[in-house]
Amino acid sequence: MKELKKEAYDYLKNVVGLHNSYNVEVSFLWYVVALNNKFEDILEHVVNLLENAGRMKFVKPLYQALKNFDSNKAVEVFAKLRNLYHPVAVRLLDKIIYGK
Repeated sequence: MKELKKEAYDYLKNVVGLHNSYNVEVSFLWYVVALNNKFEDILEHVVNLLENAGRMKFVKPLYQALKNFDSNKAVEVFAKLRNLYHPVAVRLLDKIIYGK
């Protein structure tokens, strides 16, 4: 993926409003792009989506992107939220987060 310049990020965040989209598909894609480009201000939104979306379609790639962004933050968030997820999801996410 190409780098997202700060000016473009700010435009998409503030003018288009991608940080606060009500469409989970749009939010999910935007959060992955923001994490991959190391924009820290997205973390609160990522955690909120991980708290409220249980579908592995969203959760798995978000945790992968979060781990690449900041592995300690990924461990912290997963430890806090792991009880919200189905046991099968937890086993898969354990592999992503802890490499088990």
